[in-house]
Amino acid sequence: MEGLLLVVAKSKIIIIVAAIILIAGIVMNFIWNVNKDFEPKEISRFTSPDSKVDAVLMQTNGGATTSYGYFLHIVPKGKSTKKGDEIFRADRVEGLIFKWIKVKRLEIKFKKAQILHFENSWCSEEVNNFNYRVDIDLVKDK
Repeated sequence: MEGLLLVVAKSKIIIIVAAIILIAGIVMNFIWNVNKDFEPKEISRFTSPDSKVDAVLMQTNGGATTSYGYFLHIVPKGKSTKKGDEIFRADRVEGLIFKWIKVKRLEIKFKKAQILHFENSWCSEEVNNFNYRVDIDLVKDK
């Protein structure tokens, strides 16, 4: 009888441990997938007329109660963006358009936006050792 009770107790412990592991896995999967929803996603990329750099627009989802956030980066052609190196950051955006007006000149146009950050020029050690400069115009469209 003692042996049977010991087997039953061990079985209950195994079931409890398995349930804890299963619940922990479900919670971790949920956290992993929720965090992915908030990571910025590339939504468009335009190469400069001289093919040296790309203007890259990223979008992030702040959640159900907030608007999308937008980050515009300039990077060497084909390279990835890095968090914190954006030239433009805004939310509550309507009518956002960006285009290369000419070599080394980018225009960002918007109808409505809460602009959180803007830089009017860009250069990088990776492109001609800081000697390639892009001027950036910010234009409110009517």
